[in-house]
Amino acid sequence: MFYIGADTVLMQVIIFNLMENAVKYAKEQTIINVIIEQTEENMSFNISNIIDREVINIEKLTHEFEREDNYKEGVGLGLWIVKQLIILHDGKFSLSCFNRIFNAKCTMKKK
Repeated sequence: MFYIGADTVLMQVIIFNLMENAVKYAKEQTIINVIIEQTEENMSFNISNIIDREVINIEKLTHEFEREDNYKEGVGLGLWIVKQLIILHDGKFSLSCFNRIFNAKCTMKKK
């Protein structure tokens, strides 16, 4: 068992936003993977899934009001909010996409 120093309401926002994005952009009938890992110093959780199309400029998705395109509802704030909240908790947030497997990773220090 491990603990992180985090606001529970803000952690709910982070997890909800990441899961909502995974469901929204997942290819139909795909599995959404959630993996929690720990090292001596950190805890990380990864949410990954297969998406409909390759992401061209993944880094812009963490910017305010930025979206890959307009084929789904939304205003482009979800991943930006997640990034800001992870930074607020002195953590790291990263996105990757390879062969249409989209991965969001949050890393935070353990208490």
